[in-house]
Amino acid sequence: MYTIKNEHFIKVAHRNPNTPYLVAINQNAPLTYVDNYNNVSSLYTLKDSIYIPANWLPVNHVRFSCTLGRNIFIGTDDGFLVINLNGLVTYQNTFIKYPWSIIPFSDSSVLITTYKSGAFEVNKKGKILNNVIFPKNFHYPYFETQILSNYQNIKSKILIGSGMGFYYLDKENGQSSQLLLNKAVEAFSFDKYRNTPIIGTDKIYWITQDYKGIMDSMDLSQAEKQPINEIIVYPDSILWSATNTGIQKTLLYPSRKHLKFYSSTVKNLPCQGAVSFAVDSIGRLWAGGTCGLLLYHPEQDTFESVYDNIIHERINQLCIGPSNILIAVSNKNIYCLNISTEHSEIIRIYNSDNGFNLYEPSENGICITDNHFVWMPSENGIQRLDINQIIQSSIKPSIKLLSIDNKSINLDPNKMDQFEVNGSSALINFSIISHDSEKWKFKYHLNNQENPIWMLGTEILIQNLKHGINTIEIIACSINQNANNCIKFKTNIKVNLPFIQRQSSYITIGLLFILLVCIIIWYYITTLKTKQKLTQLNSELLKNRLRTIQSYLNPHFLFNTLTTLQDYILHKDRHEGSDLIVRLSRIFRHVLKLGYLEKKNNGFQIDLIKLTEELSLIKDIVFLQNLQQVKPVLFAIELGEHLDAEHIFIPPLLIQPFVENAFKHAFTGKESAPEIKLIFTMNEKQLFINIQDNGKGFDKNSKSTHGTNIGLKLAKERMDILNSLNIENNITINNLSPTGTEVSITIKRIQ
Repeated sequence: MYTIKNEHFIKVAHRNPNTPYLVAINQNAPLTYVDNYNNVSSLYTLKDSIYIPANWLPVNHVRFSCTLGRNIFIGTDDGFLVINLNGLVTYQNTFIKYPWSIIPFSDSSVLITTYKSGAFEVNKKGKILNNVIFPKNFHYPYFETQILSNYQNIKSKILIGSGMGFYYLDKENGQSSQLLLNKAVEAFSFDKYRNTPIIGTDKIYWITQDYKGIMDSMDLSQAEKQPINEIIVYPDSILWSATNTGIQKTLLYPSRKHLKFYSSTVKNLPCQGAVSFAVDSIGRLWAGGTCGLLLYHPEQDTFESVYDNIIHERINQLCIGPSNILIAVSNKNIYCLNISTEHSEIIRIYNSDNGFNLYEPSENGICITDNHFVWMPSENGIQRLDINQIIQSSIKPSIKLLSIDNKSINLDPNKMDQFEVNGSSALINFSIISHDSEKWKFKYHLNNQENPIWMLGTEILIQNLKHGINTIEIIACSINQNANNCIKFKTNIKVNLPFIQRQSSYITIGLLFILLVCIIIWYYITTLKTKQKLTQLNSELLKNRLRTIQSYLNPHFLFNTLTTLQDYILHKDRHEGSDLIVRLSRIFRHVLKLGYLEKKNNGFQIDLIKLTEELSLIKDIVFLQNLQQVKPVLFAIELGEHLDAEHIFIPPLLIQPFVENAFKHAFTGKESAPEIKLIFTMNEKQLFINIQDNGKGFDKNSKSTHGTNIGLKLAKERMDILNSLNIENNITINNLSPTGTEVSITIKRIQ
């Protein structure tokens, strides 16, 4: 604890966050200030030759101090001074009498409120920029001042409370307004749902968003005429009000409703009234009252005193400092409590016994700067508390085990093998008890074998635990400080493994051997089945091919073809007869190319032919068939756009049976212009083949067309075989309107 002497110091003001300086003046006039970013050695006094001007002596009631940039503002009842960091007085003002408070108003100006003259915006050099004259009925402008940037992140808006209402000031838009209540405004809060401030007098008022009127108001249920010491909205829908007779809990939404009034008369408040509130970093609500420090328990919906030894003291101020340290100021003592754990404890008390004499603690505020300094007024001047030193001297860092495999545990320090797990791995959760500003890394040892990897967090998944006792040691080292600042925690875990897991290595080898034998047997059986399937399919294809050849060696077909050939040779053109022989030989050669199955890397495959070869065969068949017709059949082929028949492959004899079937069964000889048309289209995956004729149509009830025709039957058998070879296909036969038949073949596109 460090002290800046100042017998007449009254208030510690919140300093500008852009500068590290706090200042004070003692009765003898030299300026004293502290650089918060340095150690205690930086505490020093400016040159003794620099004094406040003689006409300012003696300094009458130092009211405030504040910094803006590199200038220091000092206010007294006689005016204010501006002093630079070299100790030189750069400006003095005796026009502004009785300055009461100073607040950083922007990055380049401060706002000084006075007791009688209004408010003044002053730049860094002390020059008055704007003068806000308070109305005559605006008395005592010192009850409460609230910067709205705390809630709305707008620096230029401010509320100044008084004994008769409040004054609103908006520098950015040049607006100001007064709300006259004839009551002292002593408490401010903010309603996030309505996006508007809440003020407390002896009632609760919601301010309109233009700050010119009252949006709504609410009486306290059992303390209507009692002044409200403090209000807080926590959580967002609960409003807490502290009065001298108790604490009011009000539900704001969905409808405003008094939930409970805590007071000694209904025996749910251990004392008569409350003065202040604070919410810690883990969301607990604390209250300072006439009977000491109170903590709210949501499960029981009650407040209770935390410490019996301060139950007779009035707690005037509460402040949550860094590392979840609670500062509680009473009329006699300043208490520093560690509330970071479930059971809070007093770690330091400051009072007259250790040289700390409080100076009107009910009227002066606590100032927390940087991340670890707390500044308080006292009869001896400004007192500075270093929270880090308080914590380090009172809290010894330690590791606490919380759970194993998500099961909470209670440590018994007398037992080392108290934890049991049923498995070869364990998830351990732990916490490191220290002050918040310290960061830790950790690693662990399992059975005295070091895991060299440093980790962050508070969770370890430990694997490869053996049956029996396993020793686990957790080592945590501070990241902020040197590597020697390490703590250790060691314990034993008893692991119960089933017999199978204990003999896991032998069982694993045996299972691998059995698996290998099974794979060999499976491979042998699969290979045998593959050969059998190949033999069977080849046999079916051979039968299909022989039956196809037989159909073309049919005596009737041969007789008609040879008779026609003889007629051409003897009575017509010998060259055409020779052409007939060539066409007939091509047909037989094509039929003989009906391929066998072969075993490839990706399964069975059948020999394929180009679509151009299949179309050439069909043209030969159509030519020979037309020689035997009374009226020749017109034959046409249509290829879809971008379809290249030279690069499309299909199984042989796919289309021929359906064309031949059309010649045999579609036409009666009475048609004026018989026609057969082949239409080919495709998409990215499939080839579509339509075989159309304008004959008599397809009679579904006719036995002759229901599978007895050998060509159609053979074609369907071949389609079934292709499906078994993953060459997906489908055939449909439909009648056309008004006459004719259409055979639609859909087959997997092969290029």
